[in-house]
Amino acid sequence: TVHDSLIFDAPEQEVEQLATIALSTFKKLPDYAEKYFNWKISVPIVGEVEYGPSWGEMTKFKGE
Repeated sequence: TVHDSLIFDAPEQEVEQLATIALSTFKKLPDYAEKYFNWKISVPIVGEVEYGPSWGEMTKFKGE
């Protein structure tokens, strides 16, 4: 993790699957926080995925 980011290295053919899993997990964070820590998140949580070979060549993932 870097500050509020997660960075993954993955083969190009696995980017879509990894991005879909990451976004799905992120959307479920409030449920996980309540289930495992008994902590109710009361603020909206949003996430996004960008991918590319370098920071200067990122593309926003539009799936899900």
